[in-house]
Amino acid sequence: MVFSGNNPVYKEEAIPHPVNYYGFTKLQAEKTVLSYKKGIVLRIALVYGFSSSANKNFFEKTVENLKSGNEIESYIDQYRTPISLKSLISNIITIWQSNKYGLFHLSGGTRISRYDMNLKIAEYMGADKSLIIPVVLKKLPVSRLYPMDLSLSSLKANNTFGLKEESIDEGLEFYFKNGI
Repeated sequence: MVFSGNNPVYKEEAIPHPVNYYGFTKLQAEKTVLSYKKGIVLRIALVYGFSSSANKNFFEKTVENLKSGNEIESYIDQYRTPISLKSLISNIITIWQSNKYGLFHLSGGTRISRYDMNLKIAEYMGADKSLIIPVVLKKLPVSRLYPMDLSLSSLKANNTFGLKEESIDEGLEFYFKNGI
């Protein structure tokens, strides 16, 4: 969230412009880490998948709500390039073992709104898509605090480390076909 969300898809060379305190503190932390010779900063737009954490991520909350038949309000105008937890872990291990340092973006191969992503989750689950309620973030008073589009390009990381971006369909298929 170090970007304003106004000029996606963001490459590593893009000039950061955080729109909230959280983004500002992230940018300050990045600068500190990168001041070290062996500093590595990985920017990640949105992670999805099942974790062992007690704090559920948006993906786990979506799955839980769909299973329970609860409606889910989802932004139709907020975009990300989500990466699966499985791909993220694999990519981090590859980067760590490379002994290369610097700033890299890690993202999935699909730019998608939260609304469309939740529809895809419902589709893979065989859940009722009508439970996904479209909401326009731009119409809410808090919208200025949230970047609208934090889609990232991971081309630099892909080329540097030989990584492959996984599409949202590939990631969701892995989780739901394997019963994870």
